[in-house]
Amino acid sequence: MLKKDLKDEEHLDFFLLDQFQKYLLEMNVVTNRFSSEEAKMLSNTDCDWSSISKPFKKKLKIYFDNLRNELVKIGFDEKGFNKINYEKSRFGNPTLKYKPPKFDKNRNIYLRFELSCNGKPTFLFEFIENEKNSKLCKNILNNNDFENKLKKVTFPRYIATNISQEKDKYNFGNYKELNLFDITEDISKFNGKVGFILYDELDSEESTYLYETDELFNIVVEAFKQNKFIIDEYL
Repeated sequence: MLKKDLKDEEHLDFFLLDQFQKYLLEMNVVTNRFSSEEAKMLSNTDCDWSSISKPFKKKLKIYFDNLRNELVKIGFDEKGFNKINYEKSRFGNPTLKYKPPKFDKNRNIYLRFELSCNGKPTFLFEFIENEKNSKLCKNILNNNDFENKLKKVTFPRYIATNISQEKDKYNFGNYKELNLFDITEDISKFNGKVGFILYDELDSEESTYLYETDELFNIVVEAFKQNKFIIDEYL
């Protein structure tokens, strides 16, 4: 029923839009959040993704489709998103991965969000070039503008350094907050490559709340949006 205190058309429009959003969520037409039971499953470190129910799998698909659609709206190339396997992904859980399609497949440059890595929402944004004389390295070394822009990024919140690589697995030697970023120190060189990895793992105590609200969805969209400038301006 309509609230009695709705006095003008503007308030009425907002109210109706809110009710319509709730209806779509209830009908599983759009999904920007999960139920309390689903949130418990997502925050379970031992979640068996191969045995999730078909309705939950469908909800996960809608969730990631909505994420991809939002990112396409703000300029991401739809062709750059990987196809998500909701039963078993390469990373062990549903993962949204974006690799700019215009870049060579051998360049380790991508933005990755894992919905539930050991029960926590996790970001791993990798900007690694195969040669130290790469365009990325030339564009950002001794570039105060880049350093200042990166310090303004809110997600991910950490930069990883001293990284060793073995079959796409990384051992984080050190990582620190982005507000302490220093170009000469943090453009790590290893195995003949150059670059850096932005990393974040959201608070496990907040995970259940994040899964049950729109907040995590909004954080993911904002994180990809904030880091898009590296791809657009420096690669």
